Formats: sequence, structure tokens, C-alpha cells
Amino acid sequence: MKEPKPTFEEILKEIAECSPLADEGLRLSSPPEGIQRYPEAQIATTLNPLVVDHVNERSSIVILGNDGPNVSEPDYPWKVYLKEWLEAGSEISYLMFDPSEATKIILKELSDDFPGMFRAYKILGDRFDRYRTCQHFALFQNPKMLWIEGEHLPETTTASDCSFFPEGVAERSMDYQVVSLLAQRMLQSAEPLFS
Repeated sequence: MKEPKPTFEEILKEIAECSPLADEGLRLSSPPEGIQRYPEAQIATTLNPLVVDHVNERSSIVILGNDGPNVSEPDYPWKVYLKEWLEAGSEISYLMFDPSEATKIILKELSDDFPGMFRAYKILGDRFDRYRTCQHFALFQNPKMLWIEGEHLPETTTASDCSFFPEGVAERSMDYQVVSLLAQRMLQSAEPLFS
């Protein structure tokens, strides 16, 4: 029998309990009001309209994906939006598990066109394997916002069980703090895709 997929709350609890902040009282609380939920969504067509007016030259964004069809799908606007965010002056760190060759080409173009502003990483080892198809995220700082995909299977641009924590909600959310810690740990254990 297949083991059930852990819920987002179970994953956050696990991260919080093993974090160096756990002894200082980092515990999950009830999510704040104002979270927007989407049973099914696409990051470009759902998330971008929610954040485009907030992304600016002080923004820093960390994105977690698996194989990258959002980036490499020819008629899908995600790469256009990433470029617009970079042109607005934001910095983007894009974490990938298994980027396709087509995805690597697009990520390399962004890296070359926006040196020091766009960085792509490959997650190494199996420490974070449970996140290959679930709990993908886009974590924004300045202002704080958070996008979480409950499940995002390979080779598709559609995710399910998605949540958006807008500005004003994210900073009150323990979820934001825990995902921020997770993003830091992933970045520390990843290697740059391009030198």
C-alpha cells in the first residue's frame, strides 16, 4: 500500500521541529485570514496578476520547481513574467530538481541577460526529494508574499491545492517564516546551474 502524501501542515511542522529556531518557540499557528486558495492554478496566469504591481527593485524572489515546463513551454507566459520582474529590478533565485534541457536553455538566457540578478540552482541529493511534486513555492521579500502549490506533477504547468498569501497576510503567517527557512536550506545545499 502506498504511503499517503503528507499534508502541507505536516511538512511545515516537521521543518519547524527540526529547525534551529524550534527551541525558541517556532510552532505552527492557525493560518491568518486573507489567504487566497485555488483548487487548481497555473503560476503564470494565476500568480502574476496577484503580484505584478508589487514586484519592484527591492524585491527578492525564491522559486522552487521540478522540471520546468512553466519555463520552457513555448506558448506559456511564465518566462515573460520572470523577465518583467527582472526588468523591474528584482532578484530571482530559481531552484530546480530536474530541469529539462529546454528549461536549462531558457534559464541560461535569463542568467546571461540579467547577471547577478537571476540565479538558477539544481537541488542536490535526496534530502528534499519529498518536494519534487508537492509544496513548490514562490517566496517574495520586499514586500513579503507567498505562493504555495500543494501538488505540481512533472511535465505540466497546472498545479493543485494552491494558496496565495498576499502582502499584509504573509508577514503574519508562520507558513511564510517556515517556507523562508526551507528556501534558505535548499539554497545552501544546491549548486548553481551556470557559472
